[in-house]
Amino acid sequence: MSTSSAMNPLFQSPQIASWFARRRIAISLVGFIVLATLNVLVHQPIPLNPFSSEPGSILAMGLLCLGLAIRSWAAGTLKNRLRLPMSGLMP
Repeated sequence: MSTSSAMNPLFQSPQIASWFARRRIAISLVGFIVLATLNVLVHQPIPLNPFSSEPGSILAMGLLCLGLAIRSWAAGTLKNRLRLPMSGLMP
């Protein structure tokens, strides 16, 4: 038995994997709505100013900017529609 089938027995059937692949957006949307509702109704968060000088806000803005920089760099690096990137290193 291979390690991938041992780790993920749910997707051994191609029909089940195909069903999840076709409905991944709907499944994600339902999950997001459930988590957002749970957050608002149960935890009742207090909104914070993202531009304040609190450590959490500074960390969040730094991570956001880092993520945007990495995504921008990756979009310029990958050769979309020219060839399929097969590894992390481009020749």
